[in-house]
Amino acid sequence: TVGAASAPLALDRPPAAERLERLDLAPLSLGAVQRLLQRRLGWVPSRPMLHHVQELSGGNPFYALELGRALQAGSLHVEPGERLPVTLDALVGARLDGLPAIARRALAAAASMAQPTLEVVNAVVGDDALAAAERAQIVDIRDGVVRFAHPLLASGAYAATDPATRRALHAAIAVRVSEPEERARHLALAATGPDEGVARALEDAARRAESRGAPAAAAELLERAVRLTPRGHAAEARRRTTDAAFCVFQSGDSRRARDMLDELVRATGPGPARARALVQLALVRGYDDDLRAAEALLREAITEAEGDGEL
Repeated sequence: TVGAASAPLALDRPPAAERLERLDLAPLSLGAVQRLLQRRLGWVPSRPMLHHVQELSGGNPFYALELGRALQAGSLHVEPGERLPVTLDALVGARLDGLPAIARRALAAAASMAQPTLEVVNAVVGDDALAAAERAQIVDIRDGVVRFAHPLLASGAYAATDPATRRALHAAIAVRVSEPEERARHLALAATGPDEGVARALEDAARRAESRGAPAAAAELLERAVRLTPRGHAAEARRRTTDAAFCVFQSGDSRRARDMLDELVRATGPGPARARALVQLALVRGYDDDLRAAEALLREAITEAEGDGEL
């Protein structure tokens, strides 16, 4: 842990707390920063400059490396007694700006993918588009898989790309990936507005995610599908919202699922669509130990079903 950061997954709560050993990671010392710069960059700064790097980085190894890289390259200059007027975002940006345009585009393409591969990046941007980024040690390519040296470099490459270019990259990647869930996500990120075809692809991908036991992923895909459902497809939007809420419930967030279903029930007129939402809401309320409320909702759903035997 660093400072007062909370433990992930609430591991500091009983009974997990009884088995939890907390290790506080102190910032790198001046000597450790010097060894880091020497081993990774082959560079030993002057003592005053080393003090500047250690002070501004706060002992954070990634920040210290990026500062050292910029100082070594001469893209940053330090006057004696002055602090370095830079931020980590600026350092990441400066490192990316030094690359050719095709390399920056290739990095954005790689950052767009959950599992970036050299084959897809080359197909979308061009052969050897990542060569300069690999030489700059921004990415490492092994066995056809592209790995960023640090997640901040990936987020920086993606954020530095304008929205129109990002949409174009996602559209091109969607054509070349075979995994349905990833393809659907890229189609969604390439969309400029509601699109029933994309919403349907997201819904199909959500079914696959649900079948493999990933309700959180299914919920995210279905909620994207709802947002991309055209206004003239109200029935599809209601069905996707109902299914998304139930996946949210299955992923462990019963409060949010209940809020989603409450809103849907209020907005839906009498009939089978409302009955389906009532059934799902009854399941959530029953799980929350309010069985009387669940019974009332189910009785209301029977009335709303209007002779739909299966429902």
